[in-house]
Amino acid sequence: MKAITDVQTKIAKLVEKPLVITSIPLEGRFRIIRSRETNLGNMLADVVRFFYNTDIAFVNSGAIRCDRIIDSGTDEPLRIRDIIDISPFDNAFVIKRVSGQILAASLENSVSDAHTDGRFLHVSGLTMVVDWSRPEGQRVGDIMYVPKHGPRRAALSRDFYTVAMVDFIASGFDGYSCFRHCETLLEAEGSMTDTNLLLQVFEADGRGDGSFQQLDEAVEGIKRARKVVIRGRHPTKGLPVISPSVEGRIRVVTSNL
Repeated sequence: MKAITDVQTKIAKLVEKPLVITSIPLEGRFRIIRSRETNLGNMLADVVRFFYNTDIAFVNSGAIRCDRIIDSGTDEPLRIRDIIDISPFDNAFVIKRVSGQILAASLENSVSDAHTDGRFLHVSGLTMVVDWSRPEGQRVGDIMYVPKHGPRRAALSRDFYTVAMVDFIASGFDGYSCFRHCETLLEAEGSMTDTNLLLQVFEADGRGDGSFQQLDEAVEGIKRARKVVIRGRHPTKGLPVISPSVEGRIRVVTSNL
């Protein structure tokens, strides 16, 4: 009994460890995050894209589970429990080689009438316009591919793109059957999970106690992800600071609300 109590005490202490400070509230409410672009969704998609170094990354909104605005207050850090609250399922990622045609089909599924089940996608590497007043299958337009380096954007072509996504949608769930037959470049068994990825990105600042050890092959990916989402260091607490924003990646011309 004492051993169990000791473990519980250790876990309770661990999840209170401060990791990062956000200079702006993070929007994670289901009714918002499952129908429109949010700063939290953008940050998560950017972390995935730059960690895996893919052309594009998708984070399905059903993988974001906090259902609240995360705002710890002025100068108060987000703790391990907050990060786990955002991504509690430890979803494994997959990298697929996907044609522009399949990508366009997946984006239509993202904004289908069933989007409130969590299939709505947060994106990195793409911009688009959504018109909710149009029929299903005809709501997405002006899809542009945004390279990681340089400001040049290009209309989505029939070429193939590398895309990181959780295994759940890569396997065809939530209406994403279009991904099932796409070539798989990284299997789920060889990937990092969403929960662990976030913890390592924020732990990797070099000021923690090493609670989350990085695998050697992940070091460069962690560096890339940190560079794109961390904006500096808090002047007194020494923790990394994030300030994600809504950038117009998913521009809505007619609201569904």
